[in-house]
Amino acid sequence: MLHVFSGFGIGGAEVRTATLMNELGQRYRHSILSMNGDLQCMERLSPDLDVRIVDPPDLSGGLPQRLLRIRALLKDVAPDVLMTRNWGTIEFALANRFMRICRHIHHEEGFNHDESAGQIPRRIWVRRFAFGGVDAVFTPSRHLAEIAHKVWWAPRRKIAYFPNGIDCDAFQGGPDGDAIPGFRRVNGEVVVGTVAAIRKVKNLSRLVRVFAQAAKGRQARLVIVGAGEDLENVRAEAMRCGVSDQVNFPGYLSAPAKFMGLFDLFALSSDSEQMPLSVVEAMAAGLAVIATDVGDIKDMVVAENQPYVVPASDEESFANSLDLLIADSEKRVSLGRQNREKALREYTAAKMAKTNDILIHSVLGGNKSSNFS
Repeated sequence: MLHVFSGFGIGGAEVRTATLMNELGQRYRHSILSMNGDLQCMERLSPDLDVRIVDPPDLSGGLPQRLLRIRALLKDVAPDVLMTRNWGTIEFALANRFMRICRHIHHEEGFNHDESAGQIPRRIWVRRFAFGGVDAVFTPSRHLAEIAHKVWWAPRRKIAYFPNGIDCDAFQGGPDGDAIPGFRRVNGEVVVGTVAAIRKVKNLSRLVRVFAQAAKGRQARLVIVGAGEDLENVRAEAMRCGVSDQVNFPGYLSAPAKFMGLFDLFALSSDSEQMPLSVVEAMAAGLAVIATDVGDIKDMVVAENQPYVVPASDEESFANSLDLLIADSEKRVSLGRQNREKALREYTAAKMAKTNDILIHSVLGGNKSSNFS
C-alpha cells in the first residue's frame, strides 16, 4: 500500500492509520508519502512493520506538470493499492484517474474550518470528477458516507463505512496520576477534559464559554490536552470568561490511555467531526461524553448518553447539559460504564483490522457489492 497524506503528523486520520497498521502486522507492506514532510506519527508505528518513506514529488508549476510527476512516482513505487486521504491528496486521485496505474482507495475523514459551515463548490466538482476513477471511498462515519453519495456522486457500491477502532484494552488499567504535567486532582473537584488539536474547527473557545457558565459556583476544572494555532485565542477566552485559573493547557500528550481516566467526563465542542478518535478513547476509559451534535457522535455513544449531545449552535443547552453532568456523579459513572461496554463491543482495533481486510480483498478481487454500504 502507498499511503499519501498531506502530512503524517499527529492527527485523527494519521493515528487511525498507525493503529490499523500495527494491528495488521506483517500482512501488508507499506510506503508512506507525506506531502509536507511531517512524519511525527512514525513514532506510533511498530518497529516490526515493513514500512518505507517515499519522498513527495515536485509539485511546482501548473496542474498538468504536477499530475505527470505524480504519475511518474506511482509508476516507480508500483503499489498494489494507492491510499489517498482527504482533499489535500486529491491530485493523486486525478493522476490515477485515466490509464490507471494501480487500484485506488480514497479515504475521506472530514472537513477543516474552511468547510465546517459548507463545502467549497470547486472542491465538490473536483471530487465528483476524481471519484469516477476510484475503486472505493472509505469513510469513518455514516454521515460522511451520505455526503460521498449525495454530494460527491460516488456510487453506493463504491462507498464503504469503515469505523475507527482503538486498543481499548490499554484503557482498562487505570490512569497514571502524573500523566498530565502540572495537573493534580483535588478532592471534590469535577474534572472536565478534552483532547483536540487546538484549531478553529474544534471551537475550544465555545467549550471555555460553556464551562464558565456550568462551573459557576462549583468546584470544577477544565483540562484541554492538545496544541495548535488557536491556543492563544482559547487562552484569551478563558481570561475573558474569568476562569483562567480553572483551565489547564498541558499541551500535546501522546498516550491518552495514561491520562484519560483522570477526567470525570469528556467534552467535545467542534464545529465539524465525523467519528472522532478522542470520543472512542473517552468511551474506552469509561467516561460520559458531552458533545456538539456533529458527524456520527450521537450514534457513537449509548442511547442514555445521547441527550448530552447537543446542537453546535445552542450553547445554552450545552451549558445546561454540562451543568447536569457536573452535578450528578452517579449519572456520569453509569453513562461511562455503558460507553465503555459499547467501545469494547464495537470500536476495537481488532475489529477495525478485520473490516480493513474484508474491504481491501473486496477491492483487489473486484467485488464491490456485498461488503460496501
